[in-house]
Amino acid sequence: KHLTPVTLELGGKSPCYIDKDCDLDIVCSCSECFPLRRITWGKYMNCGQTCIAPDYILCEASLQNQIVWKIKETVKEFYGENIKESPDYERIINLRHFKRILSLLEGQKIAFGGETDEATRYIAPTVLTDVDP
Repeated sequence: KHLTPVTLELGGKSPCYIDKDCDLDIVCSCSECFPLRRITWGKYMNCGQTCIAPDYILCEASLQNQIVWKIKETVKEFYGENIKESPDYERIINLRHFKRILSLLEGQKIAFGGETDEATRYIAPTVLTDVDP
């Protein structure tokens, strides 16, 4: 009878699933993409340093490139072309976590992002593809 939205913090990873039947032109365009905008906002708000930030997206392989492109465009919409200079994009909390995150990027296929600056603990919004579990 009543459908109440709920967010559960269960202390684990936070996957997101985008179904192949999703109409990406309606649901995922940058100006209208409420679910994907929420995924992008949730992940990059506070540089993903929030316990319920989405950790990864599961989707049909045929959707991957479209989703990556739409996330990239949404990131630009949120933070501008020069993300490093954006006052709205945070930095990694400390050097230990900065180096830990860099180690996770090593050897991965970076679809976009990946730029770093250790002096300011900046890691650009980054999307990896074809990651082995």
